[in-house]
Amino acid sequence: MGYTQLLTAVDFIAGHSLEIVIAGAPGHKNTQTMIRAVQEKFLPNKVVLFHNDDQDGKRLEALSPFVQVMGPLNQEPAAYVCKQYACRFPVTEVNRLNSLLH
Repeated sequence: MGYTQLLTAVDFIAGHSLEIVIAGAPGHKNTQTMIRAVQEKFLPNKVVLFHNDDQDGKRLEALSPFVQVMGPLNQEPAAYVCKQYACRFPVTEVNRLNSLLH
C-alpha cells in the first residue's frame, strides 16, 4: 500500500491539482449534495475546502485568504472549481458541478 500512496504523491506533485471550494451552510441539503458529489468522484489530485460563515470559516479564511470572496450565491450553496489557481464561474447546481469535475 505504501508504494501506491507514493505513486499518488508523485502524481500530485507532477500533475495539476483541482481545487474545489464548497461554500454554504453545513445543514443545507444542496451543500451536502455537492460535498457528496465531490467525494464520489475519483479525483486523486483534488483539494477540497468547505467554507461557511461560522468560526470554522473564519479560521479557513486565515489559512487560505482567497476563500474570503467565495461564498453562497443568492442564499444557495455554491461550488468553485479551480485549476492552476484559475477558477471557473461558481455553480449552484449539482449537475453543473459534476460537469466541471473531470
